[in-house]
Amino acid sequence: AASSLASCIGFSFVLSGAAGSEARAAFTAALQEIVTEALAELSKRFGTAPPVPFSFVSATFSGALSSITEAWLNRRVRGSAAEVAEMFTRTQFEGVEWALGLRAGQLSFEPLHQ
Repeated sequence: AASSLASCIGFSFVLSGAAGSEARAAFTAALQEIVTEALAELSKRFGTAPPVPFSFVSATFSGALSSITEAWLNRRVRGSAAEVAEMFTRTQFEGVEWALGLRAGQLSFEPLHQ
């Protein structure tokens, strides 16, 4: 529990910018790279040509994820980590489907905590 608390405090420190702009920029770049790779893999699996660049989708998704995570860490969003992750994922799916050139419902989400 102490390790989890320390991780949350450190993560909050980076997201808030308190750790400095370089730390936040490094975190953002790493997150966007991971999201871009995941989007490219999904696009490849479905054989789609996205209507917008992966870098755009990655930036919007990563920004939303960072924002909601910071809000949760600062207790402005209620719910367990799993509940917040599920809400975030469900609210993002339509946009990701469109950005990958998919039809509604082609992506599915199964929460890990079930």
